[in-house]
Amino acid sequence: MAAKFTCKILSPETTLFDGEAEMLSLRTTEGEVAFLAGHERFIGLIDKCSAHISVDSTSADGRGLNIALSTGVIHFNDNTAVVISETAEIETGEDI
Repeated sequence: MAAKFTCKILSPETTLFDGEAEMLSLRTTEGEVAFLAGHERFIGLIDKCSAHISVDSTSADGRGLNIALSTGVIHFNDNTAVVISETAEIETGEDI
């Protein structure tokens, strides 16, 4: 099992995800970025994208979640990723 970190995806309306993740990938205004446990401190502006949260890479279905994000901010520090997006929505057909 891969190491995990705390991941939170927030919008003004709700918390879309708050749990442990193996990887978080999304697009910032500087380009694509992926976070794993132990990633260095990071803060960046999110570009409109589909973020992917990998929850369990060892499961047969590769459990994960895709969330459509508008502009916002990503902050990674102390093994915690916090995404705050103006709007965020779980993409259809996804279930975690």
